[in-house]
Amino acid sequence: MKQLFQIAFVFLVALALFSCSDKEENTDEVQYYVKYVARVTSYTGPWSPYLNSVTVKTERGEDTFATKGVENWVKTIGPVNRGFKAEIEAYGGPYLYVEIHVCVGENGAFECKKSGGNYYDGGLYSSKRAYASFVID
Repeated sequence: MKQLFQIAFVFLVALALFSCSDKEENTDEVQYYVKYVARVTSYTGPWSPYLNSVTVKTERGEDTFATKGVENWVKTIGPVNRGFKAEIEAYGGPYLYVEIHVCVGENGAFECKKSGGNYYDGGLYSSKRAYASFVID
């Protein structure tokens, strides 16, 4: 009988030691959402505003979107973790702007964290580039 208690005790101790893990999942980690915006503005002249393409960094890598015929483009991605580097690059003209907005949590309000623009220099058929990046810290 004493040997049965010893075996049961050793089994329970082994079970307690091996069932605990040093790595615990952090379910309290804050999640962020990123909203990318690209837009072109009206131009008083012979050329209409145009947006050719937009490339953004997502939680899965880089995505490029063909945006011909569009003047305003918006894409929200997430969730992403702290340390994520949000990047947007857009081509178009004549007045091109990009913005990166970030919100904390799924129902938070978006706040503009970074913006950038590039202006048309008057060159015939030239496509301008606008770029912005922001690291969530």
